[in-house]
Amino acid sequence: MNDAILVTGGAGYIGSHTARRLLEAGRRVIVVDNFSTGHRAVGSLFREIYGPEKFQLEEIDLLDQGAAAAVFDRHEISGIIDFAARSLVGESQQQPRLYFEQNVLAFCNLVAASDGVPIVKSSTAASYGEPDAKYVPLAESYQQNCVDDGQFATSQLRPAEVTFDELLGWYENEVAEHAPSLALQDDDREHLKIPTNVYGITKVMDERILHRCGRREGRRFVALRYFNAAGADGSGLIGEDHDPESHLIPLVLQVALGQREQIVIFGDDYATEDGTAVRDYISVDELADAHVKTLDYLLGGGASQTFNLGTRNGYSVRQIIETARRVTGEEIVAETGPRRSGDPALLVADAGKIEQALGWRSTETLEQTITSAWNWHRGHPDGYGDAGV
Repeated sequence: MNDAILVTGGAGYIGSHTARRLLEAGRRVIVVDNFSTGHRAVGSLFREIYGPEKFQLEEIDLLDQGAAAAVFDRHEISGIIDFAARSLVGESQQQPRLYFEQNVLAFCNLVAASDGVPIVKSSTAASYGEPDAKYVPLAESYQQNCVDDGQFATSQLRPAEVTFDELLGWYENEVAEHAPSLALQDDDREHLKIPTNVYGITKVMDERILHRCGRREGRRFVALRYFNAAGADGSGLIGEDHDPESHLIPLVLQVALGQREQIVIFGDDYATEDGTAVRDYISVDELADAHVKTLDYLLGGGASQTFNLGTRNGYSVRQIIETARRVTGEEIVAETGPRRSGDPALLVADAGKIEQALGWRSTETLEQTITSAWNWHRGHPDGYGDAGV
C-alpha cells in the first residue's frame, strides 16, 4: 500500500501507539501534530527507527486552514485516523473556547482539506453524559434512544465558563455560517444536550459533522467511543506522559515510584462491589489495534459506523490500586476522600457491536496492562524528558 495514512495527534499517547502499529506493519505514516500535548521525542524516535520513506512529521496547527490543505497537496493520503483534540474534562469546563477551537474548528478544517478521504475519529464515551445505571453497559444507540424518548428537555452541561446556548452560538457563527450544510438541526441539538461537560459536547459536534458529511457527500467514517486508555507499548519505547498528569494509573504508579506521597480515592461508598467507582480501562495497544482495524474496514469499502471500545466489565479504583501493588511490589499509600461532584458509580461500555462486526475484543488483563505501564514509567520516570532522543 503506497499511499500514506495520516495520523493527527500522532505524537500523543494513543496516537503514537497507533502510528507505531501502522509503521510496524510496513505502512507509510504521516503524523500531524502541533505539540500542544504531544512529544517531539516521538517524532525523533520514529524518524530514527523507520526512516523518511516510511515516516514523516508535519508540525502544523489544524486551525491554520492553509497549512491543513497543504498537507494533502504534499502527500497521497488514503485514510485518516484523527486523535487531534484536547481531552481533559476539567480543563474543558474552565477553558471552553480552547476546546471549541481545537476540537471543533480544527476538525472542520481537517474535514474540508481531506476531500472525502475515509476517516476514523477517536471520539469519547463522554458523549454519553451521566446515564442512569439501568442503561449500563452502554450501547451505541443510547443517545438516539434518549433523543427519541425526549429524555432531556434541557442541556445536562454542568456549570462552566460558557453556557450551552453560547456554545451553540459559537458553532452557528463560526461553522454553520461558513458551511451552511453543517448548520445544526433539531436532532443535532437534542444530541448535544446529553454530555455533562464541554469536552463531551465538542466531540458530539464532531460526530454530527461526520454524519452530515456522510449524508451530503458520501464521506465514510468510523467514530470510536471509549473511556480510559492505559498501559504502554511492549517495546518500552513509547508510553504515557501527560503534564500535568490526571489519569489514575499513572498517578498510582507515581506513588510507587516515590514521586508522590499517596493516591486519593474519591469516594468509597458507591453502589459497587467494593464501594469505589468503576470505569473501563483499555490497553492502549488494543485501542491502537481497533483504530487500525476500523481504518482497514473503511479502506475495504465498509460503511460508516459508530463503535464502542470497552471491556464490558470495567475495573474499580480499588482494583486498580491493588493490582498496581502486586505488579510493583510497593505499598502505594491510598487515602479516601469525598466523592467528586457528578462522578457516576459505574460507566462501562458494551463493545459487542464491534466484536460482531470486526472481531475486535479487549482481552488483555488489568495486570498485563499495568505491568506494561510500570515498565514504561520505571524506565522513564520523567517521561519523554529523559528519552534520550
